Amino acid sequence: MATLIFVSGEAAVGKTTFIRRKYSDLSQYFFLNLHDYTHHFALHQDEYAGLAAALTQMHQEAVEALMDEKSLIIELRGTGMHQEVLELLEKAKKANILTEWIQLSLPEDERRKRMEKATKEKNYHSCDLYSWENLKVLEDILDNVGQEDEGVWLVLGLW
Repeated sequence: MATLIFVSGEAAVGKTTFIRRKYSDLSQYFFLNLHDYTHHFALHQDEYAGLAAALTQMHQEAVEALMDEKSLIIELRGTGMHQEVLELLEKAKKANILTEWIQLSLPEDERRKRMEKATKEKNYHSCDLYSWENLKVLEDILDNVGQEDEGVWLVLGLW
C-alpha cells in the first residue's frame, strides 16, 4: 500500500542523505524532489518554461508511483508540522493513504559544522529551495485522489 513518508529536520542534519540511503529501492519508493528534476530541464532557454516542464514531469511520475502503490518520500525543513502539512495529512487520511513522519536531529554544534562545510560545496542544495513546490505538487495529487468502488483513481493535474 502506498504511504506518504515525510522526513523533516533542520538544515544540515542529513535529510537527503538519509532518504537516498534508506529509500533507495526505486521499485518501492519515489522521492518527490523537484531539485532532481530541474537539472534535466536546466538547459531550457526560458527558466520558467524549464521549471514548468520539471514540475509537470515530477507530478506525472509521482502520480504513476502512487498508482503503482509506491510510497512517496517528501523532505521538509523544520522541526514541527506547519498548517499546510497538517492539511496534507488530513487529505491523505481522507484518501485512505497512510502517512509516516520521521524527524531527524543532531546536536546543534554538529549541525552547524555540517552547515558551514555544506555551504562551501558546489553540489549542496537546501531543501528550502523547492519545499513549497514539492508540497504544492503533493497537494495537487491529493486533491485529485478519489474513491470509486473499484479502488483509488488519480487525475493528473495540469500546470
